[in-house]
Amino acid sequence: MSQSARHVGRDRAVSVGLYLRMGAVVALLLGAPVGAILYLLFGTHDVTNPVGVAGAVVVGTVALGGVQYAFGVRSTLDGVDAAAIDAADAPGLVARVERLADEMDIATPTLYVASLGGPNAFAVGRRGSGAVVLSSELLRELDADEVVGVAAHELAHLRHRDSVLMTAATTIRRVVVTLVTAAAAFAVLLAAVLVEGSNDRGRSGVDWERTSALLVGGALVATTNVYLLLTMALSRHREFAADAAAARAVGDHRGLVSALKTIETAARRRGEPATDSATAALCIRGSVRSRLAGLFASHPPTAARIHALERRFGTPDDASVKSATP
Repeated sequence: MSQSARHVGRDRAVSVGLYLRMGAVVALLLGAPVGAILYLLFGTHDVTNPVGVAGAVVVGTVALGGVQYAFGVRSTLDGVDAAAIDAADAPGLVARVERLADEMDIATPTLYVASLGGPNAFAVGRRGSGAVVLSSELLRELDADEVVGVAAHELAHLRHRDSVLMTAATTIRRVVVTLVTAAAAFAVLLAAVLVEGSNDRGRSGVDWERTSALLVGGALVATTNVYLLLTMALSRHREFAADAAAARAVGDHRGLVSALKTIETAARRRGEPATDSATAALCIRGSVRSRLAGLFASHPPTAARIHALERRFGTPDDASVKSATP
């Protein structure tokens, strides 16, 4: 087995592992509040209603994700005032993107340009109908090979369906937070009713309402943060995978490495771009506003991404720089 094939296999294994862990956490986070609410409402005697409610939760989650994805692509493009790039205005770039799309076995995405406050780019949609947005600052400040490296990275996201995946993860997180919050409120209310009914408030010396609120609130924070941590870990891994796939498609990783360095330098010079957090999470360089960047960041540090590329394919000063093609 070639080294490239081993890397691809490892990428897939890590992704599958993350999917399984996220699925287990989702099952716990969704199952615990939904199960508790169904049990308290219907008990264990009538399974028809609980099954129906659980089914409604699943269908509602899928529908919410579909609506969010369908409207999210257009709203994201409108939100940055993206304009389509005419092939007559950038024939070389459009031709190279078409070749890369063919190499990656995806439909050629529509190219857009927008001002993102600095050199950056992002992709939305799926492999059959995607869109790649390149910032006007990126087209102005990066050379042709760097721009192609960035475009290949975004095409890799479309090929891997990362936009769809992260939309699903975000939708599930919102549903989880809503359900856990509802279960928490119900539990606190139930505790208050039980305490009032028992007339045990004064004798025990324990403020059960406050105690139950603290316990449930702590559980809410802990469970939602566990899922958030796994979601961000998956997002960071997808960035590494997109970098590697871009290098393989182009046949040389050095353009992407140079682009990452240029983008990082520009970001440090100008500060964080004025894009919203949802758009920043899609960009080739995400926001680094979080103090706990190593755990809650959607993107790995630029230095780590460059190191990963050079470890796989060689450094610019290495006379034996490996071809990025399999």
